[in-house]
Amino acid sequence: MGRLEGRVALVTGAARGIGLAIAARFALEGARVVVADIEAAAGRAAAGRLGTRFVAADVSDPIDVGRLFEAVAAEDGGLDLLVNNAGVSPAASILDTSPEEFDRVVRVNLRSVFLTTKAAVPQMRGRGGGVIINLASVNGLVAAPGLAVYSATKAAIINFTQATALEHAADRIRAVAICPASVDTPLLQAKFDATPDPAAARAANIARHPLGHIAAPEDVAALALFLASDEARLITGSAHLVDGGAAGRRV
Repeated sequence: MGRLEGRVALVTGAARGIGLAIAARFALEGARVVVADIEAAAGRAAAGRLGTRFVAADVSDPIDVGRLFEAVAAEDGGLDLLVNNAGVSPAASILDTSPEEFDRVVRVNLRSVFLTTKAAVPQMRGRGGGVIINLASVNGLVAAPGLAVYSATKAAIINFTQATALEHAADRIRAVAICPASVDTPLLQAKFDATPDPAAARAANIARHPLGHIAAPEDVAALALFLASDEARLITGSAHLVDGGAAGRRV
């Protein structure tokens, strides 16, 4: 039996990248995984490859979130594991960020976590407990220039995770945050490709990681699996780095 055998898991933003890697690892370990994403075609393709279900949803929209969790309750009887992975990571200075862009980043990165947590807790209570894993960032712990709004949302996610853990410990619901640094996804490669010298941009990024390499999505998925499993039954309210030592270099 896998470490998540028989559990129902919802992973948001799971059409690609970190979310897809977590969904794949959870499915491999026996969970019944629901893939959720705003991008319907990519989400259906990902779920098809994994042999899981897909629900199209904008998790920053309370109506979509309500429909998503109604579908989980109807099809799977409720939720045991929630991974809040959906998010955006625009790079812009404070002066170059419009109020509209600020609102968008807060809505996608932070409001979504609030909405899905609010919907998940009653289902987890009904099943005797659960685990909520929120994807934050090393930038939620150590800010970086050009990422002020993104960093602020990720710091808020860490604090929200702590509050969730305290409020719902009696419900046997654990809440934890994962804080990656750079993760080697197509999105990161696209950022390198947008520079004059992509190879040099990648090398410079790697140099910021003392262990000498960028995390793969599977590295984040391995940590998520441990935190979701019974092996982590006493871990709650905490933020866990998977950053190759990058946070220490910034301090």
